Amino acid sequence: MDSKEKNSQRVQEWIVKNRAKHNKRMALYMREYKKINPNNHSERQRARLLEILGGKCVKCGYTDKRSLQFDHIKGDGYTERKSLPNSKMVNYYLKNQDKITLNIQILCANCNMIKKIENNECSTKGRPRKY
Repeated sequence: MDSKEKNSQRVQEWIVKNRAKHNKRMALYMREYKKINPNNHSERQRARLLEILGGKCVKCGYTDKRSLQFDHIKGDGYTERKSLPNSKMVNYYLKNQDKITLNIQILCANCNMIKKIENNECSTKGRPRKY
């Protein structure tokens, strides 16, 4: 057994003995890694969907991607989220691009909240909120 194999074996033994410490270190590492490398798969898909829909708020024209949100035009997002988790929803619309413009629009966070309040779309487990 050469030194590289011995070192690998020692590392594996340490991980087995110190599982909680290892998991904590890995979580910290991954947090830092994501700050440096933010272009993961889901963010690329979100950017692609934003690009297809025009990349700006349809109400006010705001373009900062950090605060742009996907809004269900008919206000039926609650029922769609029940049938499709967020990660699958983006995939669904990327595969069925003909349905995107019928169901989804881009709104900035402010316009989205105003629309939800005006149309009474804010709900808590299916019950409308009272403002």
